[in-house]
Amino acid sequence: MPRFVEALCSEIAQRATQFSDSQIPAETIFIGGGTPSLLKPEYLDRIFSELGKWFDLSRVKETTIECNPGTITLPNLIDYRRIGINRLSIGVQSFVKEELEFLQRIHTPGEAEESIRLARHAGFDNISIDLIFSIPGQTAASLDYTLKKAIGLKPEHISAYSLIYEPETPLYDEFTAGRISKTDDDTDSELYSHIINTLLSNGYSQYEISNFSLNGRKCLHNLKYWKCEEYFGFGPSAHGYLNGERYWNHKNMNEYFKSINDNKLPTKGSEILSRKDMIVERIYLGLRAEGIDTREINNEFGIDLTVLLSGMLKEYEKEGFLKVTPELISLTGKGYAVCDGIAAKIISEIFKK
Repeated sequence: MPRFVEALCSEIAQRATQFSDSQIPAETIFIGGGTPSLLKPEYLDRIFSELGKWFDLSRVKETTIECNPGTITLPNLIDYRRIGINRLSIGVQSFVKEELEFLQRIHTPGEAEESIRLARHAGFDNISIDLIFSIPGQTAASLDYTLKKAIGLKPEHISAYSLIYEPETPLYDEFTAGRISKTDDDTDSELYSHIINTLLSNGYSQYEISNFSLNGRKCLHNLKYWKCEEYFGFGPSAHGYLNGERYWNHKNMNEYFKSINDNKLPTKGSEILSRKDMIVERIYLGLRAEGIDTREINNEFGIDLTVLLSGMLKEYEKEGFLKVTPELISLTGKGYAVCDGIAAKIISEIFKK
């Protein structure tokens, strides 16, 4: 762990000095990937000390750390607050014991509830919890149980993701071996609709396909991704986006360490986004979140979407998939369920020859 933290701090210094010779303004910090709550507070102190050398942290509005309920303790939470972390993202996933066991999570439903109570006791007033649906064997009733438990704990933010079978994971191996079956698309859609309806009826607002906030407590950091704003990424597997270039780091720890030891950035690859790439990302990411700002698209790319897509937009609005104003094209709850299809048709129309 000390070696990892020092390598991370070295990367922070290398990237920051390459980008600017003065302190860089920052508005959000997100400590995620894996289980960063395993980091001892002294390691977090070291990381934040390094960040403070290169970034102006005085204007940071939101600092999040991802936590696994099985690793949360009250002393650590108190240290998080001291360090400046003001938002927790807790990987609850489910409040059903059998579903957590299927997902091979190390925590129990009781530990998940206790982690939120401890966070409140430590003074956190901005808590997000992650939930997973379409778990094999999950029913509408078991999902409803999880949702009611979640709502009862009143987190300011809830993210709900359909289960993904990532290559090179035990779950993916089980699936490809035929030992488990994916939830079918119709059931997945029904469960997703149930999540939306339940959360909306309990005071949450949907501001992205998978994200819901209470009392306007949206994730400011994720909004930057969805608005295609610039960001630094540090650490193995991290991605960043600076000056129109996207980069990604080695995910293999040995390769990451070797780059740092050789005084090189641990960049595995990068790409310069073309004008078309940028437009495509603005459409996809804008639609899946709070909407496409048509004035920004026109100012930056010289495309008047309200004129170019007039007929298509009217049809989608009539069918209840879109809300359209002179300034914004956004999805309805019904539209979120078919976001990719709508985005693909809009992109196709923009670049139609």
